[in-house]
Amino acid sequence: MVTNLSDVEIATVTTYERNAWGNNTGDLIQPKEVAEARKNQTK
Repeated sequence: MVTNLSDVEIATVTTYERNAWGNNTGDLIQPKEVAEARKNQTK
């Protein structure tokens, strides 16, 4: 997988999306979660 975004950037954008536009999930995505997802995706 090729990406130009860092784990921190992806976590920030995902957190925003999950909590914007009236969603208010209260979720806070951590960069380590993104790193784990990337690792699992390549399997």
